[in-house]
Amino acid sequence: MAGQPTIDWVIAGGESGPGARPMRLDWVRTLRDQAADAGVAFFCKQLGSRWARDQHVDPKGGDWTRWPTDLRVRAWPPVSQGDAR
Repeated sequence: MAGQPTIDWVIAGGESGPGARPMRLDWVRTLRDQAADAGVAFFCKQLGSRWARDQHVDPKGGDWTRWPTDLRVRAWPPVSQGDAR
């Protein structure tokens, strides 16, 4: 619909730090799938320190070589000709 705001990019990431809450991977997968269905770029930033502790990997869960393969998604939205970004 012309004139309506649209979503260009969905970014998901787990919390880091001592009080971090767990991030549900099924929720991230749902966001990823919804973004794909809508033709919107999806970027998974990190899985969070809680996930990292549970998996015995880097403290913030940012090493994506240790992530589930299907969550290694880092897409950027296209930039239009008139975009000032």
